Amino acid sequence: IVFRPTPGVEIILAAIPTPPTPLRACARQRCREVLRQMLASPLACPPEAIELIDEPGRPLGVTGHPAIGLSLSHESGLSLVAVNFHGPVGIDLLKEIRSHDEYRDIQIIMFTGVADKESYKLCFENGANDYISKPIDSMELSMRMNGAIKSRRNITQLRELAKQLSEQYEELQQVTYELACTQ
Repeated sequence: IVFRPTPGVEIILAAIPTPPTPLRACARQRCREVLRQMLASPLACPPEAIELIDEPGRPLGVTGHPAIGLSLSHESGLSLVAVNFHGPVGIDLLKEIRSHDEYRDIQIIMFTGVADKESYKLCFENGANDYISKPIDSMELSMRMNGAIKSRRNITQLRELAKQLSEQYEELQQVTYELACTQ
């Protein structure tokens, strides 16, 4: 999935099938292989030449390319990758998306390995619609995505109904004015 929140910004999201094993190392390795393949063409180099910065306590990154924002969630059976070649991912990207009125109805589910109340609060204060702590359960993800789709559909329907109601109100105002003028 390619998402363009603003002109010149392109976020690539990918779901990667990973081995259905409880060993997260297998999922982590597969996820990094796919990530290197995703980065190879835009960086104009072979996948094996891409060095990922992967140190505990530091955000994931690409050596020599500090502007590229990366986010990985590697789980057994399904892994998710987000790449922003022009900047942030995570809470900073959430803030950027929510700063544009035209994206107000997009449903955003945040995935995080940090399960403290402060992170939870920060995500919702900055516009997240849902929050899932890692490790991600594929059933929970599916249910929450279905809920997000239903919410988006409901919001769209409500906006359409509000628009129709507003148009009908304006028509009623016009008819009332015309009627008052005839008396």
